[in-house]
Amino acid sequence: MLDAQGVDSGWVVRTNGGSVQAKWEIVATNAYTTDVCPEIQAELVHLPYFNLATKPLGENLRKNILPERQGVWDTNEVLSSFRFDRGRLVFGSVGAPWSRTDHPSQLEPASAPKALSPTGRRCVRV
Repeated sequence: MLDAQGVDSGWVVRTNGGSVQAKWEIVATNAYTTDVCPEIQAELVHLPYFNLATKPLGENLRKNILPERQGVWDTNEVLSSFRFDRGRLVFGSVGAPWSRTDHPSQLEPASAPKALSPTGRRCVRV
């Protein structure tokens, strides 16, 4: 995308391959938002995330761990999970081991987005 401009009927988005006009523009960039739509950077909530996996486990061990191959997730503030993938036991976590009030990166974003950004984009959560 080279640029996007608000027009009366919506948006005109220009790319190297041409342009398109649409009623809505959806910015789905996550980590790459800084350059494309910097005004929504403050709306992103950064969460620590990791996955790690064992080497493929033998059949005897796999049939004793999660014998029905179901995945396990909790709903604690720091989410944890384990599951099988291609014979490996995969462990994962999303969240931080500190409270939201202890660490600024865990603060909730503003409850309502700004009505219009300086570029005219309407930044809303979908």
